[in-house]
Amino acid sequence: MKYFRRTLRSLQAVRLRNNEPLEVETLELPESGPENIGNSDSKNRCLSYAGFYIANGAVLVPQFNLSRDAEASNLIKRAFPGRKIIPIDSTALGYKGGSIHGITQQWQGITY
Repeated sequence: MKYFRRTLRSLQAVRLRNNEPLEVETLELPESGPENIGNSDSKNRCLSYAGFYIANGAVLVPQFNLSRDAEASNLIKRAFPGRKIIPIDSTALGYKGGSIHGITQQWQGITY
């Protein structure tokens, strides 16, 4: 967590060209205890709402069937007015260390 706090402080210190501060929103991590979500022995667990994906007219938002899901969706909705917020169950994906944003990226050198 100390790296997150350090990064947050750095971002909050940024000033735009008009000397206004950069507007920084914080997104809480989902509860990630094994009692909350299925497979507790996964070493690659990466539950985060930050792995959302911005599409044409929409934002795909990870959900984990946890209490903070709605809060995360509402924050992202405020950040992207005019876009449809589409919740995507990302429980299995997060337990394998992935995110919606990550799986949408291109893979270099793969032929089909």
